[in-house]
Amino acid sequence: MHNCWQMSAGLVLLGSSAFVMAEPLTAAPVVDNLPAMTNTLPASDDVLTTDNVALAPVDIASLMQEAEQAKQAAASDASRVTATSSSANVREDVIQSTNNELIVSSITNGLGGEELPVQPVQDVDPINEMASAEAELEQAREATQISADNADLTQGKKPDQVITENAAALETPEKGEEEAAQQKKPNIFKRIWYRFWPPKGELADALPTISVRVQGAPDILANNIEARLEQYTVEAFSDFRASLPQLRSMAREASEAVGYYKAEFRFEQVNTQTLRVLVTPHEPAMVQSQEIRYEGEATEDRTFQEIKQNPDLKVGDPMNDELYEKTKGRISTAGTEKGYFDGYWIMHDVKVTLPENTADISLAYDSGERYKLGAVEFKNANPDEPIPLKEEVLRQLVPFEENDEYGSWKVNALSRNLSDTRYFNNVQVDVVIPDPVIKPVELPADADVNQLTIMQRQALAINNESDEAQNAEGATNAPAVDETQFAGVGEGDTPLQRSAEAQQELSEAEQKEAARKQAQAEVRETKIIPVVVTVNADKPNSAEVGVGYGTDTEFRLRSQYRKALVNSRGHSVESNLELSKIRQAIDVRYNLPYKHPLEDTISIFGGYEKEERDDVGKDLGLVINTATVGIERAIKPKNGDWQHTLSARYRLDQLERNKDNINQADLPPPFNLQNSRFEQEALLFGYGLSKTYTVGRLDPTRAFRQFYQVEVGSSNLLTDTDMAILRGGWRFIYSFGDNDNHQLVGRADASTIVTENFEDVPYNLRFFAGGDQSIRGYDYKSLSTEQNGYLVGGQNLAVGSLEYNYQFIPKWRGAVFVDAGNAFDKEFNDPVKVGAGIGVRWSSPVGPIRVDVGAGVSEKDIPIRLHFFIGPQL
Repeated sequence: MHNCWQMSAGLVLLGSSAFVMAEPLTAAPVVDNLPAMTNTLPASDDVLTTDNVALAPVDIASLMQEAEQAKQAAASDASRVTATSSSANVREDVIQSTNNELIVSSITNGLGGEELPVQPVQDVDPINEMASAEAELEQAREATQISADNADLTQGKKPDQVITENAAALETPEKGEEEAAQQKKPNIFKRIWYRFWPPKGELADALPTISVRVQGAPDILANNIEARLEQYTVEAFSDFRASLPQLRSMAREASEAVGYYKAEFRFEQVNTQTLRVLVTPHEPAMVQSQEIRYEGEATEDRTFQEIKQNPDLKVGDPMNDELYEKTKGRISTAGTEKGYFDGYWIMHDVKVTLPENTADISLAYDSGERYKLGAVEFKNANPDEPIPLKEEVLRQLVPFEENDEYGSWKVNALSRNLSDTRYFNNVQVDVVIPDPVIKPVELPADADVNQLTIMQRQALAINNESDEAQNAEGATNAPAVDETQFAGVGEGDTPLQRSAEAQQELSEAEQKEAARKQAQAEVRETKIIPVVVTVNADKPNSAEVGVGYGTDTEFRLRSQYRKALVNSRGHSVESNLELSKIRQAIDVRYNLPYKHPLEDTISIFGGYEKEERDDVGKDLGLVINTATVGIERAIKPKNGDWQHTLSARYRLDQLERNKDNINQADLPPPFNLQNSRFEQEALLFGYGLSKTYTVGRLDPTRAFRQFYQVEVGSSNLLTDTDMAILRGGWRFIYSFGDNDNHQLVGRADASTIVTENFEDVPYNLRFFAGGDQSIRGYDYKSLSTEQNGYLVGGQNLAVGSLEYNYQFIPKWRGAVFVDAGNAFDKEFNDPVKVGAGIGVRWSSPVGPIRVDVGAGVSEKDIPIRLHFFIGPQL
């Protein structure tokens, strides 16, 4: 038998996941300083029917008498005004209380008089009288709070001395409004943008809200009060006294959410749009104990044990509803994502005891048995057509085996693998998952069902309904209706008969629902999750076209065509075309799966490129024609680890000078050959490593990429000279601040050619710098080692870049950057070139688009170049 709680001059606050116990006080409390109460708290993710609640016995007659007395006393106050509720939505940055409601369960006569005798709840009659008494009492408290606020403004003070800062602002409201508006004014970038593209939708229709200044509170409390109260509209704030009850309720709600159950507030109207809140926070409630208990297979699951060992809220921390709910959410999410579909909460509650300021957390979760994955079934969206891909290729894309333990990430990986192949224009992966289990929650050890309030008792009654009653079908209390009795309805012409088609559609929906429930019942029984994949390969081919512009290249046109399915073995082919003033290129790549369609592939490629260089030096220009063929194997581990590349490529370059009447003695190699047209060749065998980490796919907010490559060639095998080319590169993106508005982007490249005879290295294999992917402010490939005034290419390359981006409106960033480096000779004797500038970035649906204006600041006559680029910065 449970012991009843003996209460004196105190109160008990209970909610869906939290309740407060008040210890006897020796002095009569002031109503305005009571712990926070509100009946408009935002709902949490708790379902009322699963919450643990317990209350002490209540004397209804005393409650009614007390409420009536308080109301009469408040009515004599001529300044009493009923507060209007704010309709503003709760902002995402507000830490909300876990309670769906706070209920006053026990209070002494006269708010601080002698102790009342305990009366059992079951003797109360009628039930509705209790709910009415609680509502009356809450209204009486609110009225008394208003009186206290009025006393702050009037007792012992002259009206113009209430707030020194307020006096001038209220006398000159235009100045106060201007000050508040200045605080909320958008930054310069947004103002310029809104000048040409005014905001629409919610941004345009939003009502102006007040500015709030909080004094005397620690940061976490001040920030939460500000965030909560700044939802209050200027229109509602215009009647300050009428606003006080609502403002006080909102402030208390924000305070309790971060553990300050005893906080006291004083509100001051600075001007018509600004509120100052003076807070006496007192000590927060501290977590005294926390029990996290598991039953079922979760007891051996490392994920659940990690949550138990590292909860978001620890013993000794101030009570914080957001962190408490976060821990609960982690447990629930782990159960859902790992396939514990029979899991349910045994208990989840928080007991806050005042005035000790302690919080005791109890969490108990029964996971049940973990479900397993069944065999994957593949279907074509067009049932009359077979899937245009062999079953064995499809099976290679399934990242799990039949009867593996369920994991939502495994199902997501299957969907992602099928999409990444680009074989299909649509992929749908379906699994049958049972509905969540809802069972009655346990009560705390010191609670009694007979001590619950009406609403809470009703909640438990709903919770304890049998499954048969919840799932009963066909039961109705509606009387039968004779449709032929309606006017205008004759025999054979009833509404039911006239809507036969609608009834048939309803019947089909009912059949689908019945089939769904039957499938869920089978899954519940077998603990096996079936997986059905529906694919559509009607239009797997794709074509893309893009345009660009650069000061050096002028307008550029790029296009790509991809035929995703050449045959049922998963082969594909793609071609690329690029056209600009100085470069024309085309290449074709044929791809075929080797050991896995995504993780191990072989590509055979070939292409032709023509490049015109008119800046080699001293009016000398080159036309370079290049033919390339090769083969490449790419191994991409599924765990995102290092990607390996093995390659062999042969290139033949034909170089032609645009002038013949040049003294050969003045030309450095390779331009000093007797003929104006000459050829160079190389057969290179390569190996590469690369690894990429990214958060966000099209427009990452954080990313790091590194790559390394070595290629070797021998003069004994279709190569002009023995050589080894070593390359390394690093890229990073790091975003920070609110909404990741601030961003740093950096890159570095270092390369070298190891050879005994650099003069024989093919010209197009040497290193050059300049351009939008190198040093902005300089033309494409305009920087390298020079001999006799001619660009001969560098044996070493070292280039670095750093830029800062700021997001001034969603998807748009302004940028400032600096690039430095060069293509150097063997001894690094060449000067370092520096480019700097500004730019704009747009996160478009097809990927980032960058427009930069760069200046070559290292030059005496500083060149200015425009750079336009589409594609990821990695």
